Amino acid sequence: MSSGEEAMTKAPAVIRDPFDFPANTDKVDYMGVSYNFREMTVAETDQAREDSIIDGKFDGRLMTRFMLCTSSTDPKIDLEQLAKIPQRLYSAMVDCVNDLNDPEALKNVDLGNS
Repeated sequence: MSSGEEAMTKAPAVIRDPFDFPANTDKVDYMGVSYNFREMTVAETDQAREDSIIDGKFDGRLMTRFMLCTSSTDPKIDLEQLAKIPQRLYSAMVDCVNDLNDPEALKNVDLGNS
């Protein structure tokens, strides 16, 4: 190596803990406010399903609402606040959360050296 040249060093590869999953995120913008959401874990989805069984009957609409509240990050949304949201914003939020949690999203995606 001639004088004045710096040796190029390769940064060591960062190995991700196989059970430390950074959540995918997305947002819905509505009237100047961004509503941010993250994907849910398996346990959170299971909990939303369990909490949606009333008198032995599953309520899919309630599960969707639990998923929205669990997925919301900034602002954090509770069921009471969710009930006050305009329908078209609610529909956009449902689409966002469904997209974040859709297993079809992994089709045709390079998953690395699997």
